[in-house]
Amino acid sequence: MLFSTRMDSPKQKNGRQHNDKRRRGATLMEYLIMISLIVVVCLIAIGYVGQQNSGNMNASSSAISNSLKKGS
Repeated sequence: MLFSTRMDSPKQKNGRQHNDKRRRGATLMEYLIMISLIVVVCLIAIGYVGQQNSGNMNASSSAISNSLKKGS
């Protein structure tokens, strides 16, 4: 069971438990939003690096292909 960082006892029955559940839910949503933003940034970075690297890979494969053709 997750508790808030407050020093209150989780057994208090004066209405604070309901607020703690709501606060826990907000924290879960914050984590989900942060994780989704991190995933989006990673995917964009991978796409950018892959696009920049694509030309190098094509040049390398052409060079290897040409050298194999010459060696035959």
